Amino acid sequence: MQRLLTLVAATALLAACANADAPAAPPASTAHNSTAPTSTTAATTDKPAETPADDPGLTIQYNWGVPTEEVTVEDRVSVPPVPILVEVKAGDHTADGYERVTFAFRAANFPGYRFRYVQQVVQDGSGDPVQLPGRGYLQIVFNPAHAHDDAGRATVPRGLQRPGFRQISGYQLAGDYEAYVTYGFGFAASRPQIRVGERKRPDGTYVVAVDVSRAQAS
Repeated sequence: MQRLLTLVAATALLAACANADAPAAPPASTAHNSTAPTSTTAATTDKPAETPADDPGLTIQYNWGVPTEEVTVEDRVSVPPVPILVEVKAGDHTADGYERVTFAFRAANFPGYRFRYVQQVVQDGSGDPVQLPGRGYLQIVFNPAHAHDDAGRATVPRGLQRPGFRQISGYQLAGDYEAYVTYGFGFAASRPQIRVGERKRPDGTYVVAVDVSRAQAS
């Protein structure tokens, strides 16, 4: 019995020594994960902010950035009917540091859309270049969407619109083709920061707002 107790004690002592010599496991930490680099590509959008300080009614889909890669916002509407673009307006929010163009759709929800900076805005279907004033060009494509009514009549102006703002030199319809509605923007700066948000109006229209920073970024 004494020999057995001695053997057990020796075994326990060896195990304790082995554990003492083994490297300690690193402690669990969330600090590293919270500071890990995140993607900076334009295709990665921020989580929508429900109440931006300058416009509490807007839901942000793309926060301030320079979308050199295509950004896509998925559609949330079942068709038919296809959303119809019924209004395009420009406004200068000088005090807040940006200019805005809003696209209002008569629909059951927001159409999908995608946007990015391009070297040249082109016409849907033909591929012909769209001449826009400015140094930088943004193209946004809504789908599914129409810019005409059931009789084929245009529901928004077709020509070049020049709001006379510091940053937005002009914007124009560049396509209304097979449920795709395309717009091009020309900016005074080559690639100003933009923001894209949404709101539903009391009149039932669904509005997509494109905000453009007034800062003269290169």
